[in-house]
This record gives sequence, structure tokens and C-alpha cells, in this order.
Amino acid sequence: QACKEEVVANVMIRIALVPAALPEAAEKNWELCMEVLPCICNCITKEQRSQVLEALALEALEALVEACPKANVEGLLERLRSMFGSMLANKQVEEQGSPSLAAARGATCCWAATVAALLRRGGFASPVASFLEALLSLLESGAPAARFIPQAFRVLLPPHFSGANNDGASAQAAAAPLSKTTLPPLAL
Repeated sequence: QACKEEVVANVMIRIALVPAALPEAAEKNWELCMEVLPCICNCITKEQRSQVLEALALEALEALVEACPKANVEGLLERLRSMFGSMLANKQVEEQGSPSLAAARGATCCWAATVAALLRRGGFASPVASFLEALLSLLESGAPAARFIPQAFRVLLPPHFSGANNDGASAQAAAAPLSKTTLPPLAL
């Protein structure tokens, strides 16, 4: 058990360093950067996953897509399509907790992270539309991965809570009238 926890900790550290090494590493040696792609995606698609590791891996995937040299973007996208296309279309495995179901969940999140990174980069309307169309077509397909579309959209468009200032005063001010009208009074 301790050995397994140490391995997970080492993987977390390595995955967390990927965004820090990019984009400089991508400019110098893109092939080396592409070698970490399967490891990153594996952290997202495994059945026994850590939420922290998955979040770090999604961040690393987005950083990899953003740092990819423009000439290599299509190759990266083709690699992602080859890794996940069949998982998203598979209609056979539907058991709760099965490895294939975990892989389908991970695949939808990887595709959403890719779309988010491409949107931030700009200039990739066609691949973004293609990836979004693939995600949305899952809703009609009946594939097991369809149940993970809401999670994919949380990856694509994570909630951000911010106010006029960072001390939370504006959020408290906005919640005060709501608390007076909707929340039941507390009995002391």
C-alpha cells in the first residue's frame, strides 16, 4: 500500500511539472512532449483514479495542447482521435464501474480539455467544432460515454466564482438579501 501511494505521489509530481515545462519544452523538443501524452491521458482514463491526479492531468493536457507548435496541432489532434474515438463510440459495455466505462468517462474529459485549450489558443474553429460535434453526438448515440457529457462540459467550462474584489465582500453582499428572503430563520 505504501509503495502504491509513493508511486501515485511520484506520478502526481511529474504530471504537475508538465505545464511548468511548457511551452519552452514544446519549442525545443515536441516529440519528447508527445511521449508524455499517453501517460497524461492514462491518469484521466483509469478506473482507480485520484481526483487530484485527474485534475493535474487535465491541466497538463490543456497545457500540452496550448503549447503545441502550430505545425503539429493536427498531428496531436489525430493522435487524440485515435486514442479516444472508439471509446466514445462504443455501445457495448455499460456495467457501472467497468474499466471501459471509466475509459469512456476519461475520454469525454480529455476531449473537453482539448476543446478548452484550442478555444484559448484561437484559430482552430474547425477542430473545435469537430470535437464538440463528437461530444454532442454522444447524446443521440446511446453510447455509455453519453452519461459523462455533463462532466465533460464542467471540464470545458468550469465554474468560476469571482466578485468585484477578492476578499469575498461582494459575494457576501450579494447573498445577504437572498439569505433574508429565502433561508429559514435559525432558532437559537
